[in-house]
Amino acid sequence: MDNLKVCMITTRHLPGDPRIFEKEARSLKKMGYDVDIVVPQGPMPEEDHGVFFRFFQKAPGPFRKISTIIHTYRQSKASQAEVYHCHEIDVSLFIGYLLKRWGRRSSPVKLVFDCHEFFLGYFASRMPALIRPFFRFIFVRYEKWMLKHCDHIITANSIERSYYQIMFPLKATTIIYNVPHLEAAAKARSSSTEKEYDLCFEGFMNLERGQKILFELVKRLKAERDDFKLLILGEIQKGPSKEWAEKFIRENRLEQNITVSGWQPYSRLYEFHVKSKIGIYLYQYTPNNLLAGPPNKLFNFMKAGLPIIASNLPETVNILNEIKCGIAVNPGDLDRIESAVRKLLSDDHLRAEMGQNGRAAFQNRYNWDVEEAKLKEIYHGLLNADAKVENSGLQHSTPA
Repeated sequence: MDNLKVCMITTRHLPGDPRIFEKEARSLKKMGYDVDIVVPQGPMPEEDHGVFFRFFQKAPGPFRKISTIIHTYRQSKASQAEVYHCHEIDVSLFIGYLLKRWGRRSSPVKLVFDCHEFFLGYFASRMPALIRPFFRFIFVRYEKWMLKHCDHIITANSIERSYYQIMFPLKATTIIYNVPHLEAAAKARSSSTEKEYDLCFEGFMNLERGQKILFELVKRLKAERDDFKLLILGEIQKGPSKEWAEKFIRENRLEQNITVSGWQPYSRLYEFHVKSKIGIYLYQYTPNNLLAGPPNKLFNFMKAGLPIIASNLPETVNILNEIKCGIAVNPGDLDRIESAVRKLLSDDHLRAEMGQNGRAAFQNRYNWDVEEAKLKEIYHGLLNADAKVENSGLQHSTPA
């Protein structure tokens, strides 16, 4: 492969991001590519596995976005890559587009957009209602302009894939799910089968992810069982979410009932999961939550053999119903959520059955070995694209 270079660009993720670094970058390195990641300064993973990190520091104040664009461009250009693999449509893909057009003259540059959020919904929800229609109009046109220059589009679910295929029916588009690795599952299993936690949530906890209703659920269940425990395997987002959480925990004396572990190495997540009885996430009905996903945590819970209680979002419901590994709930219906938790906690057989269903689906279908093969095929196609176009004259859509 002559040490072909791939540069991944992200402006919103951490250096050790499970999808970008732990899965895609490490897999590409294993395939024989040189891999750089342009990423904001942040905590490093335990090992770099031969991946080179190009850091930039986000500036404070009103010029933050301009500073990010300048520093991201400089670091990405310095990579001198054959493929730029971009993870956000605003800054990352814009930088990739500039580098495809003007950044490298000696050989053609390929451009990949890897969409694991629904960006139109993400940005629109943060705009004042009065200007939201105008913003959507502008963003859709910007999006179409950027995407027509991409050589491949990767999504994390079928909704996003269909959305992009409506725009570009012949554009190569592939689903790569946020699933965990098969490797070392047995090694990662906790030496103790004791369940320390009743519920486990993984990732950033904030108000959009059902923080208020989940904490209220803990308060209710503690009233009947003083040792009821929720594990937040990650952190509570700074700002209003953290301020509200600290006040709620203090006022309701939940210090012994809600444990926040902080960020843990990717390799250790499993040992925390298996100490829990139920995996739970209650993402609210925001535009991004409705159309993005399914999240890493769904598949991580399946890997650990946990029954799942999750918001009845489209992609989540499809998997829960297909596999029969959990219960989908309205994320605003506290009574229904409480009923689902009580049902699973009181029925050991049902918990075991759902957990086994999820575990089997992970082993047979929803694991990184399957998705890695898709990534390998994408890059094989990218680097042979000129020959393919010469032979066929067409660009075909890749099945999921």
